[in-house]
This record gives sequence, structure tokens and C-alpha cells, in this order.
Amino acid sequence: MGPDESSEKSLDAGRMGKAAELLVAATCILQSRAKLNVSTSIIDDEGVDLVFHLREHTATLAVQVKARMSDGAVV
Repeated sequence: MGPDESSEKSLDAGRMGKAAELLVAATCILQSRAKLNVSTSIIDDEGVDLVFHLREHTATLAVQVKARMSDGAVV
């Protein structure tokens, strides 16, 4: 694997990871019938991808999303 190929895989992994985070956020909002708010961070340097809170409540839940992708093989 050359340097360009490794860099491309890293970019793809980042895109897929962000897509998984947004999918989790959207699913939670939809399943809660929009009672749950979700915030994302601009910089992910503390391992927090999403912050959840119920509307009209002050408590929050910080979540880190981990995603695994597969190329056709059943895992």
C-alpha cells in the first residue's frame, strides 16, 4: 500500500465515521419524535461526537460513536 492509498483510506474512514455519527443522531431524533436534541462538536479532541439532551431539560449525555465498516463480507 503506497502513501497515497493510505491517505485515501484515512479520508474515507473519516467520512464514513462522520456519516455514522449523523445517522445515529438522526435516528435518535426521529425515534424520540423530536423530543431529543442532539449537538455535534466542531472539534473532536475529547472523544465526544454527540451531546444529547431532552427538550426543556438541562441534563446532557455525551456520546462517542464507534463504527465498523465491511466490504461485503459478513462480520
